[in-house]
Amino acid sequence: MSFFVGTFYWIALTNPIDSSHREVLRFTASLPPRSVITTDEVLTEFLAFGGADQRLRRQAGLAVEGLVNDPDIRVIPQSRSTFFGGLALYNERSDKAYSLTDCISMGTMRRERLTEVLTNDKHFDQEGSRAVFRVVPSSSSKTVDGKSVGYRQWRDGKNANDGIAGFLENYAGMTN
Repeated sequence: MSFFVGTFYWIALTNPIDSSHREVLRFTASLPPRSVITTDEVLTEFLAFGGADQRLRRQAGLAVEGLVNDPDIRVIPQSRSTFFGGLALYNERSDKAYSLTDCISMGTMRRERLTEVLTNDKHFDQEGSRAVFRVVPSSSSKTVDGKSVGYRQWRDGKNANDGIAGFLENYAGMTN
């Protein structure tokens, strides 16, 4: 099985203070080699996340350099075709709050026949994909301060010492 990787995932993976960091690390350790696909546009959005914070900016830059050179991570290059395809969906879904990057990602997922996306973004669920890290209320959910709190939905996998886990080892070395 292959997964599309959204901006949420790269941020949570590389930012130790992100509330989803530990969960994403656990999931990442279970990914088989060559099972993740992302785009230049997602990586551009990830870099923008670093913004003016020097530490986050440096971490994001190092992470992207590692990601684009990792043979287990397929990065689909930006093109006029993907841009205009995303723009068409963006214009068609004017009733939604989809970003252009979301729309380009959704188009990429359709072309690649992917249904699972490593994100918590409900917009992907609205387009028929499954946002793996989306909080979904369940029969075991509880109410905390009047709000339903569900479980995080993601598949259990086998522990692997290869694939994207290798990227994590390399990334950890870059940030120390």
